[in-house]
Amino acid sequence: MSDKRLTEACTAAISDFVRDLFTRAPMLADALAELPFDDSDFAGLGRAALQQRAVDGLCAREWYHLQKPPWSPELPLDEAATLDQIHSSNPSHQRSSRDWR
Repeated sequence: MSDKRLTEACTAAISDFVRDLFTRAPMLADALAELPFDDSDFAGLGRAALQQRAVDGLCAREWYHLQKPPWSPELPLDEAATLDQIHSSNPSHQRSSRDWR
């Protein structure tokens, strides 16, 4: 299977998963609670935009997981996880309010 066909198949499967999740969840907050994302990433989005962002995020996460070198950590999905990874891999790094802004 080519990379393009694999990407299309993964995107279709993840799109189906997200559509089903949003269909069975009585409220958007219920759907978001089942996703591995920071809720603030979705603030102010309408249902369609929120679903597309969820699909894009899950696809990116899966692509990274499949393509990353064995020594690479999992993809951080929010600012706190990113900063934790930076500090755990480089203890001399000084945390400041300017980090990732």
